Amino acid sequence: MPKLLRSNMLLSLVVFFTACSVHTIDEKPHKNLEIPKGYSFSSEAISDRNISTFWHEEFRDKKLSSLISCAYENNFDINQSIARIKAARSTSSISSVAGNPELLFESQNTKQFMDSRTLNVIKNGLSLSWEIDLFDRLENKARSDSLEFGAKKEDLEALKLSLGSEIAASYYGAISAYETLDLLKKQTKLNENYLELVKLRFKHGIATNLEILQQKAQVAQSKSLIPPTLANIRTYENRLDVLLGQAPDSKPRVKKEILDVKIPINTGVPSDLLLFRPDLRAQLKRIVAVDADIAFAIAQRLPSVTLGAGGYYSSNFNYSEPIASFSASLLQPLFDWGARKAEVERNKALYEEQLGLFGSLYIKALEEVENAFYNEKQQKDHIKRLEHREDILQEMVEEAKLQYLQGLSDYLPVLDALVSLHELQLSLIEAKYELLLFRITLHRSLGSKAKIKREDI
Repeated sequence: MPKLLRSNMLLSLVVFFTACSVHTIDEKPHKNLEIPKGYSFSSEAISDRNISTFWHEEFRDKKLSSLISCAYENNFDINQSIARIKAARSTSSISSVAGNPELLFESQNTKQFMDSRTLNVIKNGLSLSWEIDLFDRLENKARSDSLEFGAKKEDLEALKLSLGSEIAASYYGAISAYETLDLLKKQTKLNENYLELVKLRFKHGIATNLEILQQKAQVAQSKSLIPPTLANIRTYENRLDVLLGQAPDSKPRVKKEILDVKIPINTGVPSDLLLFRPDLRAQLKRIVAVDADIAFAIAQRLPSVTLGAGGYYSSNFNYSEPIASFSASLLQPLFDWGARKAEVERNKALYEEQLGLFGSLYIKALEEVENAFYNEKQQKDHIKRLEHREDILQEMVEEAKLQYLQGLSDYLPVLDALVSLHELQLSLIEAKYELLLFRITLHRSLGSKAKIKREDI
């Protein structure tokens, strides 16, 4: 039997008996994870109808949506993430074609020295090399890189969600600070009016100097809260500048508005976390990618077969004619001091690590949603109680003022009621802002949709 025929038969047998996957990749590594059927607080489930709106649009604030869209275009962290996506896409493209035949143009000019003669050999032609992917080694590498590319895109979605949430928090924080500033100015004006009233009564011998000092202290208290509020406004405005990819310029981006935002109803259920949280989707892709790396590492320990062919035109001073060549090579690692086996074990350990990381991310996601639901529910009740107390304190101030003007009491009840009312009004603004923060946190925890207009990814 000719040697070439025996070699081809041996190669055929190797291909026949070993052309199968040596490691089965688990495409759904989370299938054994226990997923609760509902939150502690029942809510309207997410559907195609109510997730079609991007989360920040539910607040019906065009200025907020405009700021978020601008940040998606100009934020430096977004640009970094897009660059990482481009690099991962290129890596995926490289590995996806690794299993295809490679065609090369070859040109050689060789001088050979034989006895006293010098031979000048010129060879030009094409060579073809093709590795037969017996154990899906190249396919699994391409699979891993493709999944990492997909994970990078999910990372961008997670970054957009986080960025949009931070912009919303800073935007409404600035509005809250502006409203607080306006309230402090009104309170200061009101306290000054009460001070004039006490001074007038003092001139008529009805009030005491102590009452004047008490009211002066109240005026000073209102004024003392203004500088920290101005600092808060500037801090929020500067933060918005940075998030928008710009240097702080001391120019206001937020209009002085009243913090009166209607909280949307749409929420979701825990099973939706796997569908809508980009960080969980990214982690699932990375788990499968590491599983593909295990298959790749195993295949590295097994034989590899490469076929080659070439067509050349060769010439020297004796002859000038075309030459064709064919080759088949079988490479089997025999002894590598355990390096390839250690690589398999390393990837298996990484797989276990990634599984554990996914479980940790998932239960923390459930915790975030549960906390956001509960905090929002309780915060709404808290605001109702504060508003009820505000009504009572308003009546107390008027009643105490009436009794004071009628000489039925001294000024202390008026002062106490006034102090309580002003403190509560400030607390009410803060409570409304915290309610918005809970809803923003809920959207981020549920992985609500974000949008970005970038044609280069």
